[in-house]
Amino acid sequence: MKLRYVVPSRIAINLYDMNGDLGREDGGMGFSIEYPKLVFESFNSGDLNINNKANMSFEMIKDIKNSIQTLKEKFNFENNVTINIEESIPEHSGFGSKTATLLSIGHAYCKLNNHEISFKKLGEILRRGGTSGLGINLIKTGGFILEGGHSTKDKRLFQPSSSVNKVIAAPVLARYEPNWEVLLILPKYERVFGEKERNFFSTICPINKEDIEKLARITLSKLLPSVAEDDLKNFCEGINLIQERTWKKSEIELYGKSIKELMKEIKSSNHSLGVGMSSIGPVIYVFGEDIKKVYEMFKEKDLEMIKITKINNSGVEISKVGK
Repeated sequence: MKLRYVVPSRIAINLYDMNGDLGREDGGMGFSIEYPKLVFESFNSGDLNINNKANMSFEMIKDIKNSIQTLKEKFNFENNVTINIEESIPEHSGFGSKTATLLSIGHAYCKLNNHEISFKKLGEILRRGGTSGLGINLIKTGGFILEGGHSTKDKRLFQPSSSVNKVIAAPVLARYEPNWEVLLILPKYERVFGEKERNFFSTICPINKEDIEKLARITLSKLLPSVAEDDLKNFCEGINLIQERTWKKSEIELYGKSIKELMKEIKSSNHSLGVGMSSIGPVIYVFGEDIKKVYEMFKEKDLEMIKITKINNSGVEISKVGK
């Protein structure tokens, strides 16, 4: 049997409680997108083979192999797997590539060995979702979600997911299915990850609770109602307000003036736009009625990617290929 997976990436709007004094920390809002996506086929084989047609990094290929080995040892699988990667998600760019890749390939490996397993359980085994619970919760269903973060009984340090040892999946508090288009602009800036990302977490956290409370009000009184009521104008206003709060503002400042000036240039083209940076960046997402005009204005710039896509409301697609 051969399995084919088409896996959406995600945009992380924010982590809304990086203080934790009420007993929970992290907590995120975000949504799945149709593009970029991971596409691969897999089947059982005697040896572990990864045909890297999409030019994934050596780091990601190594992580895939380690994940396969972890699952093989945990569940005593006799087979190895061959993976033909056709498309991949840009790494260290704000799309959640590592979680999407490791969970979907791990899921396929288990399925090929007749072992049914949830993405949440895979996240615990493969140590994904220790900070943002978006990637784990969105991969199956897609859509726009608000997730509730982690209890400080289980997690006491503010860390990126890659540094968290004990992973407990964050609960989904709300889910919606907006049918909005979104413009993605990925500039050619140096990526922030690894030690630099860990240092950022340890330096900026905990964020003062007054700022967190303002962010909670934006979330509950602006952002979520606008998604529920299909109110794109108020949603854009909420996205812009989030960029001014300490956590997201500090993430943007990791890139010096470059991201901030690019976002300002995009917004100046039309004041009704909502412009945000996903996760720790550097991809910028843009909502509004006139994103096609923005696309035309910026398509000739020296960018790594510019693309209009849609929110994905269905999650991963899994199909059998051949007999």
